[in-house]
Amino acid sequence: DATPGEPLVSQAGDVVATVRVNPNPAASFDLRTAYDVLYDDIRTVSLSANLRSLKLGYARFSYFLNRDLGGTSDTENKKAPNGMPIQVPVRRFADASQIRLIGGTAFLKRKVTLDFEGSYDIQSRILRDQRYRLGYNTQCCGVLVEVARRDFQTIDEIEYRFVLNLRGVGTLLDLQGWPR
Repeated sequence: DATPGEPLVSQAGDVVATVRVNPNPAASFDLRTAYDVLYDDIRTVSLSANLRSLKLGYARFSYFLNRDLGGTSDTENKKAPNGMPIQVPVRRFADASQIRLIGGTAFLKRKVTLDFEGSYDIQSRILRDQRYRLGYNTQCCGVLVEVARRDFQTIDEIEYRFVLNLRGVGTLLDLQGWPR
């Protein structure tokens, strides 16, 4: 049952399927999808791949799709056949999809680490998140420097972080700053 102009609702949940393949201990592939029984269509899809190597580092690729099957009710200005302006009901759909990449590697017998994270909004064509980490570890301590940038619709934010860890003691210093 539906009311004209209102979104369809149902007590029934999505049918979810997950497939995972591990061709070897250093690699995995996941596919997840949710099928909406009310709209008789696929609502979400998630695809990810993970690769790991003790010598080279790690990488993870993910793709997410979230479909707006119901849309939202709205009105649009049109002209009637007689040329008079009228308001016509329309449905607006806002699908969202994103690509995410995470990776890292180590140098000098794992004393220096370098990591990256980033997510790209396909519809908006914007790199939403970026995070870069550089670490240095010795037998007694570790230092981490991190720069993160987030791009929201209303604000662009950059965050800096410095961490000093002492082995056997824990985190001695964890400084964060937001310049803008």
